[in-house]
Amino acid sequence: MVNSVDYKSGRKQVTNFIRMHLSHSNLKRFVPDITNYDPKKLWDDIVAYFAAKTIENSVNALDRLFDTQFNKGDMKSNMNSFRSPFQRVFEVSLKFDKKSLEAAAVVFALKRLPPSYGVFQQLQFANFKDDNIEFDSFLKELETEIRRQGEAVNLITKPSKALAVTQPTPSTSSSSKTNPSGR
Repeated sequence: MVNSVDYKSGRKQVTNFIRMHLSHSNLKRFVPDITNYDPKKLWDDIVAYFAAKTIENSVNALDRLFDTQFNKGDMKSNMNSFRSPFQRVFEVSLKFDKKSLEAAAVVFALKRLPPSYGVFQQLQFANFKDDNIEFDSFLKELETEIRRQGEAVNLITKPSKALAVTQPTPSTSSSSKTNPSGR
């Protein structure tokens, strides 16, 4: 099978597909010989480089985490915007322990919340007296708060029928009345 034409053609296609998505500098870094079509080796080299626990990767991951913002209209997907950079920071960091990273991630996420989450933010900061700050439990509490605020908006926007007043419709008999002056 390794010597078949389809196998060699497939390796070439996969290798070229991976190369297509590399920047110019990364192409130079990972593809020293353009005639070599070994997609597994290329992929392993890319993963090893970007998942390496280096200061550069740590700083890049922290930078991405710190630049993450909440968009007012899409709070649920914003949670994933914080979750994935946090996981990346933890994967590539050299000197950070998980506990410190989780606390930092929670603080940065809280500081990026929109103003409508001010009370939630204050309550979270007030609960920081203990040393056990967990990112996943923070995200669960944030999910609950998002649902709560969504339900509150739904209750406010539902039309109330309890105080609905209807206007009396003019009856047809009043329109057929004659003018008192007789004209």
